[in-house]
Amino acid sequence: MPLVIVTRNQELVSDREVCELGPRLQEIVAFRLSCDDEGGKLTEKDIEVRFQEHGPFDVNTSHLQIVIFANDYASRKANLKERTKGIAADLKQGSCLSPVVFGGAEAGNFVWVRLAPAGFAYL
Repeated sequence: MPLVIVTRNQELVSDREVCELGPRLQEIVAFRLSCDDEGGKLTEKDIEVRFQEHGPFDVNTSHLQIVIFANDYASRKANLKERTKGIAADLKQGSCLSPVVFGGAEAGNFVWVRLAPAGFAYL
């Protein structure tokens, strides 16, 4: 079950944008990170999205940071760069986010997919 953590500057990314972004991220991440490895098939319900704001002690922050933690499967790793670029492209297309978020490296906003060996079990 991938975990998406979105950190925002609340002065530049509104509550309305955040409300629309959660379900959109579930859809995009499920599509882009789903794979044929055992346990790798994803639906929108498999994606947990958490939001947080920049704090007063944070340093060198972007307006919007999206970090995705997911299991490290061979097929995900094989084309991770393309999958990550696909997530960013999907967010730009038909986005609920203001144009200030999209500016490439100059804006400093990013999507970062981190794969790690992991186990998961329901309680």
